[in-house]
Amino acid sequence: MYWGDIDTHGFRILDQLRAVHPHVASVLMDEATLLAHRDAWGREPSPSRAAPTRLATDEAALYQALGNDNYGPAVRLEQELIRWGSALERLRG
Repeated sequence: MYWGDIDTHGFRILDQLRAVHPHVASVLMDEATLLAHRDAWGREPSPSRAAPTRLATDEAALYQALGNDNYGPAVRLEQELIRWGSALERLRG
């Protein structure tokens, strides 16, 4: 499993990781998590413009939305800013 920042570089890292470990699953890197933590959003200094090829459909859509500033300019959510209660609830399923 991989839990990275919800920003373009977090998804780039996931894409690169899957080049070596194709079965890696992302956790807490989805639109629901992003939107639930709007109060913790920051700005990504230099968003990636790469074209990742190993993201799942929903991951690729979120990567594209972030890159297109659909949520605002250069939005990012660092994983350490996600509330622990929310993270544990999602991880426990």
